[in-house]
Amino acid sequence: MASPRSYCLAISQAGAHIIPLPGKEQIEKLVTAYLKAVRERKPASTEARSLYDALLQPIPEAIKMEHLLVIRDGPLHLVPFDAFMAPSGQYVLETKTVGYAPSATSFYLLTQRTSDRAFSLRPLLAVGGVPYGSGEGGQFSLSRGYVSGKLADLPSSKEEVLAASAALGDQRNVVLTGEKTTESAFKRTALDQYRTIHLAVHGVANKTYPERSALILLKDAKAGEDGILQASEVVQLRLDAELVVLSACETAVGTLQGQEGISALSGAFLLAGARRVVSTLWAIDDSASLSLMKRFYKHFPEHNSAATALRAAKREMLAELGSNAIPYYWAGFTFEGVAESVLNKARGK
Repeated sequence: MASPRSYCLAISQAGAHIIPLPGKEQIEKLVTAYLKAVRERKPASTEARSLYDALLQPIPEAIKMEHLLVIRDGPLHLVPFDAFMAPSGQYVLETKTVGYAPSATSFYLLTQRTSDRAFSLRPLLAVGGVPYGSGEGGQFSLSRGYVSGKLADLPSSKEEVLAASAALGDQRNVVLTGEKTTESAFKRTALDQYRTIHLAVHGVANKTYPERSALILLKDAKAGEDGILQASEVVQLRLDAELVVLSACETAVGTLQGQEGISALSGAFLLAGARRVVSTLWAIDDSASLSLMKRFYKHFPEHNSAATALRAAKREMLAELGSNAIPYYWAGFTFEGVAESVLNKARGK
């Protein structure tokens, strides 16, 4: 993004070329208008159409291709491209699978990162049902300045992680709920032994100090853990996961850092060894998250692709809820990393 024009480098198997786009100031206004409408829980159709016209309509590949991998700059990290609205009145996700990568270099490195252990790993480690109201986690995070008020319980989060475990049915699955949801218990659970890690907890983005963005668990004073799993700690974890799901508020949001992308919790998990991350762009509704995640895990084993499963879950919500399926409830979930369908196509499979 730049002034007076921004530019897109469009890359496909047919070649690469540069396409001029509107200037930075115009795009920033469109992003701000869209986010305002979404957070006010409006349909945001006009704003979604304006973003499509500015960012996708000028790019022939974005119109023709079924799979889009987007490497964003600046405030474009804050909007879901699959929720842009085409001239037909359809959301982009109704005709395309959209994923993101922090950079072209990281995308290349992720395509090269393979695990010979993938099928020997345990299917799932899931954390949810943290007792914020009765436990010390919410109060402690308040005292540390992470939130402006005591954290409320997420009533649907326990059901969410149990549904994930049922969908990936295996006796080797590990589900941590209630008093077991301490930061120390999570870290002790041989994290590199799990193919999928799902965290249905509160998340806090710190836009001033991105390394302090955190997932809020329970503290364990005896183990020296405060229950605040910061991004700076996440990057030091040893993961070998094909997928990490961060079903928490604002896990994909952080400080905008120009062409270097965005520093956030989702990026921290990629640096720690995860190949794919599903995260969120804004504070999500607990019940809507449960509904979407149940659909996601229903489709995940079927497609063996997180990007495709997330798209299918969103489309299902749109079909079932109709006009009530405003973007606030579903569009905030985003996929980052290497989409299996894109990777296989690139390799000629």
